[in-house]
Amino acid sequence: MSAQDITLPSPVLSASAIELMGSGLERVFKRVPFAACDKAWPQDDGTRRTVFVMNAGGMGNDN
Repeated sequence: MSAQDITLPSPVLSASAIELMGSGLERVFKRVPFAACDKAWPQDDGTRRTVFVMNAGGMGNDN
C-alpha cells in the first residue's frame, strides 16, 4: 500500500510521461499464479491489472 498523500514537484510532472492511477477502496490488481497465465489472458476484461505472481494460492487470488 502507498501513503495517502504524495508530493510531486511541478518539473517532474511537466518533464515526464507520468501516469497517476488511483483506486480508492477498489482493488486494481488481480493476482494470478504464473503457472495459470494461459488461462488468465482470455479472462482479462480490462477492469483490473493482472499481475502474475510466483507461488500464489489459486487462480484469482486477490490478496
